[in-house]
Amino acid sequence: LGRATQDRKEPVGLNMGQKHTALSAEVELSGKCNGVFPTHVTPKDFQRLKAVALANNGFTAIPLAVSAQLNEKPPLLETLTSLDLSKNKLQVIPEELVLLVNLVSLRLDQNELAGLPLKLSLLFKLEKLNVSGNQIGYLPPNLGSLKSLKELRVDDNKLTYLPADLGLIKTMKKLSFDGNPLPDELLDFFFLSDTKNTLEFIAKMQMPPEYEQLTKKFRRAIAESGQAESSKPDPAKGERFEIFKILLEDKNHVAAFSRHLEKEHAGENMKFHLAVEAFLGKFNSPTEITTSECINEAEKIYDAFIKDEATEPVNLPEQVKKKVDALYKDTYRYPAGINQFIFNECHNAIVQLMFTDSLKRFQDTEECKAVSAHAEKRFRRRNK
Repeated sequence: LGRATQDRKEPVGLNMGQKHTALSAEVELSGKCNGVFPTHVTPKDFQRLKAVALANNGFTAIPLAVSAQLNEKPPLLETLTSLDLSKNKLQVIPEELVLLVNLVSLRLDQNELAGLPLKLSLLFKLEKLNVSGNQIGYLPPNLGSLKSLKELRVDDNKLTYLPADLGLIKTMKKLSFDGNPLPDELLDFFFLSDTKNTLEFIAKMQMPPEYEQLTKKFRRAIAESGQAESSKPDPAKGERFEIFKILLEDKNHVAAFSRHLEKEHAGENMKFHLAVEAFLGKFNSPTEITTSECINEAEKIYDAFIKDEATEPVNLPEQVKKKVDALYKDTYRYPAGINQFIFNECHNAIVQLMFTDSLKRFQDTEECKAVSAHAEKRFRRRNK
């Protein structure tokens, strides 16, 4: 990260002196950068960096070059667990932030943010998030995907509604939202209750029309990005697909459907689905995932199911396959471009194929009727 000069503003380079060495676990540069964001000249020299503090430096933006380095310089991605950008003047946080897959603590408080990154919910390991003291008018509607979140601070913003998804976070221990123009009924309930009951209350609150429009816009943007926050796509809205997703979550249902696919000589589709689920699961586990592990696991999936000489090739749309092939054949982008999003479009296509094609024939079997009845009961209980 670096060291700022005391008398003039110039790019800040890496200080490999006594304070910040290749084996440093923490870099503390709060109030020391003279308003200039530090450049990371040789990130590969950092082997154990866990925490970076860049608070109170007057930063107005994170340079595009730094955002690009999150794609091109993977060592930071596998080690960094704490990032402090509080007490600056930041107005936008780049989407590349979600590539810091092992981040546990994120401080963005006391800035000038009007919103948060669309894919913030992909930071599956995040436990503490502080965005107090900004200008945030609404929170991403899928924050419920932050299954590890224990502490959320959104005080002193412009929030008029809290997304119902927050009620899905069972790990939450601390929630604070003072200083927002929220409904009186929520503020009164929060004053008299604890965090758990407050989250349950939020989950039942009626969504205002204006927030409903923002939610639709948000989900459309996520879908168009090709990097949807959910590992399971939604090609058909409604109960039938929801029941199918439950079927894919249960090992007995998966085993039954897999046997049917094998009879249709389409067993590779389920194998690919399970391989991608296992790959994504590594980003949603307490164990840190290393860059080399990510690259190796992705390459196994690519070799087995996607490349031209694949051992069990899946039937992908031509344009979808070309995108992944291009990444592996581009010596400039490979392996830097390998991340948790690499198979999203492929995965979406194969799950949709199973849903719209093989499932229809599977539904006529006695085995399917038994497992589907159980899945439907689970769906009804889940949506009571």
